[in-house]
Amino acid sequence: MKLKAAVSYGDSNFVIEDVFYEDIDPEELLISIKAVGICHTDISSTEGIYPFTYPVILGHEGAGIVDKVGENVKGIEEGDHVILTFAQCNSCEACEQGKPYICESFYRLNTHGVNYKGTKKIKLESGEKVSNFFGQSSFAEYALVHMNNVVKVPKDLPLEYLGPLACGIMTGFGAVLEKIKPKVNESIAVFGCGTVGLSSIIASKLAECKKIIAVDINEEKLLNAKKFGATHTINSSIEDVPKTIKEIEKNGVDYAIESTGIPSVLTQTVDCLKIPGMVVILSATKYGTKIEIDYKSIQTERQIVGTVMGSVNPTQFIPKLISLYRDKKLPLEEMITFFPFEKVNEAVASVESGQSIKAILKF
Repeated sequence: MKLKAAVSYGDSNFVIEDVFYEDIDPEELLISIKAVGICHTDISSTEGIYPFTYPVILGHEGAGIVDKVGENVKGIEEGDHVILTFAQCNSCEACEQGKPYICESFYRLNTHGVNYKGTKKIKLESGEKVSNFFGQSSFAEYALVHMNNVVKVPKDLPLEYLGPLACGIMTGFGAVLEKIKPKVNESIAVFGCGTVGLSSIIASKLAECKKIIAVDINEEKLLNAKKFGATHTINSSIEDVPKTIKEIEKNGVDYAIESTGIPSVLTQTVDCLKIPGMVVILSATKYGTKIEIDYKSIQTERQIVGTVMGSVNPTQFIPKLISLYRDKKLPLEEMITFFPFEKVNEAVASVESGQSIKAILKF
């Protein structure tokens, strides 16, 4: 099957070109992509943070309509509206416990460039094999996905808005509502105010946190943070963050979210915590990235906790996000800027500059 895709060769740029897909397997579906969100992980993945080989088709916030269904797929039919989430084996101990985000095969299936069978089913016109990403590679007109990657959504909702529910928005909301679970009137600082950070801010407001402090170097992002629920903002390029946070919350904050992927920022978040307190790491960084933490800063029962995809099961959590959207508690329309698929590089630039909170490519 021949189709158009945005291909990355590892140089922070995307090239629209023809690619070719092999036929679907019995456990697979062919999805006609209608829209796909651009996540910061897609952008950083053009710079070698994961071990797949280039070329690669990125994209992991796809939303589309089922075009073909493999003979072993149950519960999903041609014409269904779906969003695509991360790949999971659905058979390891973690998956069986309802924790697919720590699937034993998570990184192999999502970031090593191969499908469930360990092969590559996409190639260029030259015959060169193309790496897969998050089991979907949805920067393309079609996605060839395993049935474990698919979440059916109601047809009465605008499909073009829903893709980010499966990654960026899910991660930010999940980190607060499922991992931290703050009590009413507790405080939180969110470091990094892109889609994930803003989603954490919205979730913190829904959880009735007393003080929600947004930290970033971009004034546009800080304005957005204030709009979506931050009670205070700090520009870390010109302010002493720990000092300013202690002025806002004398003993420090109960929780912090680190979504920048910058090791020095994580070090700083710990210094902003109460004793005890917790920082949750959301960002994707290059393999081998090290952090430096003063031993005494965590000896007093401060915690540094990681999370993958917000520590949620997509099939259970995405319907909750959809309910919030229906109830007008998740303002997707205010977060999203649409770009035509062919303008993928312009869309990436818009995200990096802070002009767009969430850029979505439409087909």
